[in-house]
Amino acid sequence: MTQPEYRVEIANTLIGSVLAEIAVRIWEAPQSPYSVICAHGFAGNGAEFDLLGRSLAERGITVIAPDFLGRGRSTFLMNDRSYSAANYVACLEAVEQFATPVSCHLGSTWGGVIQYAYLAGKAWKSAGLILNDVPLKSDGYLQGLRDYFRKEAFLTFATQEECKAYLIAARRYQFLAPDDLERILADRVMETEGGWRLAYDPAITSPFSNSSVYSLYDTLEDVSIPILMTYGHQSPHSHHPEIEELASKRDNVHLLTNLNDAFPVSLMRPEQIDVIYDFARHCFSQQKRPKLP
Repeated sequence: MTQPEYRVEIANTLIGSVLAEIAVRIWEAPQSPYSVICAHGFAGNGAEFDLLGRSLAERGITVIAPDFLGRGRSTFLMNDRSYSAANYVACLEAVEQFATPVSCHLGSTWGGVIQYAYLAGKAWKSAGLILNDVPLKSDGYLQGLRDYFRKEAFLTFATQEECKAYLIAARRYQFLAPDDLERILADRVMETEGGWRLAYDPAITSPFSNSSVYSLYDTLEDVSIPILMTYGHQSPHSHHPEIEELASKRDNVHLLTNLNDAFPVSLMRPEQIDVIYDFARHCFSQQKRPKLP
């Protein structure tokens, strides 16, 4: 069976005086009332969810994945003050117009923190939340990532092939089949004067590198919707005692550690996609099936 292709829609949000465009990839399961809305990692875009999107759409769940501002096909604002957490939350608010009647929300790494902030602001109106390799509090390792992306944003390459080769190695995508790899790399590299670079605005790294200390633990204890937290066997976040304590005392929190993947978990391997599918079905089963028009 041919897996569903995605289409790209445009959502608009006002950032200061700029009407910014947000590119939204949608892998649609026709006539389905269910969707998973995905938030990608800091330097990625919605193409990260291509394998997940195709697989879930084939099984009856629509997948919706925006490119956050300054990434992929979305507007590059070229102004570090415009890349605030509030403006990223506004991206997710704009994307809701494409949601089905019942939705789960998924956030990978940095995108999980943004997804969390978004749902907290809308009183946790979601069928469920998936946090994939998300740091639940800031720490020294996270500061190291900030430094890494601040340097990576300014890398340039002589050819598109060299740029893609860097991305494959840096994100550990070597396990992907060639056709899948090409789809994942879509809109991940871009041509610039005199060469190629990764397709994200270097200005996004300034506010990220100056992010304040945060912790999600206290507020997580008050969340009643189902939550799945997934971590790979190389994740620096998976064995914090607070995570295991939280999962042990909250029936709605499900914890999976040591998934077979590098850091972060890619959500591109079949067994990982099955985990997301099974959890989403669990969340949807607790909802009253809505009537479609």
